[in-house]
Amino acid sequence: MGFTAPEIIEGKQYDYACDVYSLGSLLYMLCTYECPSLLEAVKPIPEEYSGFINSIVLALLSKKP
Repeated sequence: MGFTAPEIIEGKQYDYACDVYSLGSLLYMLCTYECPSLLEAVKPIPEEYSGFINSIVLALLSKKP
């Protein structure tokens, strides 16, 4: 379920924002080797990656596009 956007899980209509969320999920998984959770706060990206990458991932995983 890691790539699935909240709108799809909730059965709502979806648009390009779901693709943006999926991109954020992919980037998060590449950096942490874990799936992001919709129920919990997303853990920060490890410090070996730049703060810029962390801010991008958090923005992409926002539930409010």
